[in-house]
Amino acid sequence: MLTDPNAAAQRPPPPSSDAWLDAAETAARGGAVAVVGPARSGASGLAAALCRRLGPATLRAQGAGCRIEADLVRVLGAASGIAARGDPSALTTFLAERPSLVVWIDEADEADDALLTDVLPSLIGPRVLVLSGRRAPAGALVLPVPEGRGAPEEPLPALDPLILAWAALPRGLRGLPWPQSLPETWRHPHGASPRLTRWARERLAANDLSAAAPLIEAALADRLEVARGGAWPSPPDERDLQALRWLCEVSASPEVAALAAATAGRALAAAGQLAQARELLSEASARGPGLSHKGLLAWAEGDVLLSFGLRDEAEDRHQDAIEALRAAERPALLGRLMRGAAQAHAAASMPRLARARLEQAQAVPGEGEAARRATARAAVELALAQGAPGEAEALLTALSPREDDPNDLLVRAGVKLALGQLEAVEGDLRAAEALALGAPELLAAVERRRVDWLLRTNQAELAAAAAQRCVHALTALGQRAAAAAARRAWGDALALGGSWAEAERTYALALREHARVADLRGARRCLTRLLDLNRAGDDTARALELLVLLDALDAEDRPEESTDTAR
Repeated sequence: MLTDPNAAAQRPPPPSSDAWLDAAETAARGGAVAVVGPARSGASGLAAALCRRLGPATLRAQGAGCRIEADLVRVLGAASGIAARGDPSALTTFLAERPSLVVWIDEADEADDALLTDVLPSLIGPRVLVLSGRRAPAGALVLPVPEGRGAPEEPLPALDPLILAWAALPRGLRGLPWPQSLPETWRHPHGASPRLTRWARERLAANDLSAAAPLIEAALADRLEVARGGAWPSPPDERDLQALRWLCEVSASPEVAALAAATAGRALAAAGQLAQARELLSEASARGPGLSHKGLLAWAEGDVLLSFGLRDEAEDRHQDAIEALRAAERPALLGRLMRGAAQAHAAASMPRLARARLEQAQAVPGEGEAARRATARAAVELALAQGAPGEAEALLTALSPREDDPNDLLVRAGVKLALGQLEAVEGDLRAAEALALGAPELLAAVERRRVDWLLRTNQAELAAAAAQRCVHALTALGQRAAAAAARRAWGDALALGGSWAEAERTYALALREHARVADLRGARRCLTRLLDLNRAGDDTARALELLVLLDALDAEDRPEESTDTAR
């Protein structure tokens, strides 16, 4: 996390360490240093004190579990607080804007040495780097902790599956309880002590850890539902990802392994790591799961590709998934796949593809009432996206919204907004938000609709703040097309409030994001707004440049042809 090292959760160094810190500070000014000491020697506390001397702020990340460059990018991105935590360009930009920031990698001995010596310096650029752990990677200047600071380790109690689960996942996991039989000295401020994992790795065969799989599966139950088209119960983080990857490699159940891989692939995509997501899904598929499991993996890959704007490939993978799920007679999963694809197509300004997928979802036999209502709500949202409030109102009437369903209230608020019934919108949004607690995707959708309502009611400052929150939430959830549209609305709010220069920068960022997901219509809207701003500012040259870009987009963005149909 980005923090003053004073706030770090570890024991402070004793007063006698001042001389050590003076020498360490001098050494650290010359390059990377590694504070090295045995377990419970206070190496992390000394590293924190050293960072406090070296700079006004510290970026602290955990090295445990980092095997490849993509892992290192994610943990640094998460510590930075950037929404696209797996995007190396976003991380590079963040660090470039903070040249005095000290980077501290704790538990560095649990990361691959080559990552720390070859990859990390190129990621963070020329700056102070502090490592801490039991040993130092080759090339780092070693700063041993003062002698006599270690403490004897308490013996580990008799093994049980819960202790093994914490050994497998030292960062911990939401829903995984702390083993009561394990002494607190084996605990770490961020989870289990890394020495528990080292102990397991050194003394147990790898397959012995598989006894922990049922407990980890149970703790991940709500996240595994994402593979079946469910919503994220919370934005995916590094703990989720490490647990999912471990489960898909270790679980003896082909279905659980496929669910874990499908969810992990989506989590990697949400972090902005397309290549890693595809590689993981490909490896899982090559293990030869059953027909329905292959359908889950193809579905996940299609969703991943669609989130990055690779529409043709996504359609191919979705079609593979549809055929596999039909052959496996899984109609409920078919309906979820088609509704999700329709919503993604609508967010990327592809209404014909969205409508085709919705029609397929409506034709799926044997779906229950909840599924039929979800399809009906998606049809209302599509009508709103196409600028057809009358059709949306008729579809909403047929739906008969329920007052206890936040999804229904959100859709109703959208219809009221489109019909200009502005005074009635806020009540539905507040009620939907209260009912959506604990559902981050739904909360982000409520916030996005609130942005539109605030813009319509000329509340520019509130709209800008809400849009900023919305962009961050949608990016963290991997909804890139929706995040780009929210950023465009953020620009609208800034322009409405008279912040012309900031609005122009925001529109430019939104334009780039729309282009990254191949949303040409969204890109055109950004260009139009930029053109309006430049006309207002009498920047003739810039306005002509934007007009040329608009002409090029108009030539590219022809009416949807036969290729723009869902199979």
